[in-house]
Amino acid sequence: MDSNNQIKSIFTKLNKIEVGIYGYNQNNNSLHPDDLMQDINETEQSIKELTYGTEVKQLLINKLDEIKNKIPNGKNYGTFIGDEELLLERNKQVHSIEKELTELAELYKDINILIGDQGSMVNDIESNIFRAEHSVGKGADELKIAESYKKSVRIKYLLCTVIGLLILIVIALIVILAIFQK
Repeated sequence: MDSNNQIKSIFTKLNKIEVGIYGYNQNNNSLHPDDLMQDINETEQSIKELTYGTEVKQLLINKLDEIKNKIPNGKNYGTFIGDEELLLERNKQVHSIEKELTELAELYKDINILIGDQGSMVNDIESNIFRAEHSVGKGADELKIAESYKKSVRIKYLLCTVIGLLILIVIALIVILAIFQK
């Protein structure tokens, strides 16, 4: 059962309990006290099993406690405090709370969807960071290789320059010797 149906079921039970208390106190005896206590216990269990957050559960627990307070000592069935108009007003309030809780449930669903979307975005960002880190590491290695190539090119350039100068000196010596021998 989805959460909205769970909430509707709980409110139906709350209404049944409240109507049962009213009927019993009007000597209608439509609901036996043991049946009423069983309904109360089932409703408490349903609230505990509800998959919503603590705010929703607390609202439902407060409503059930309010209804139970209409029963003296929480167990004995005395006279119902109030009249039919009060019961109808309470019923309207219960329906209003039910509507608000349904809207709250929708908000929770929307928030969960947003959190899921953001979670996938965070995962994408994380994987991009790891890829960037890997690429930066490879780039640093390639820079070291380029630096060693640059050093070797400098050494080769210097060596070629020295060899070229030696060749020029040898040629110059040959030319000078050839001039002096004549």
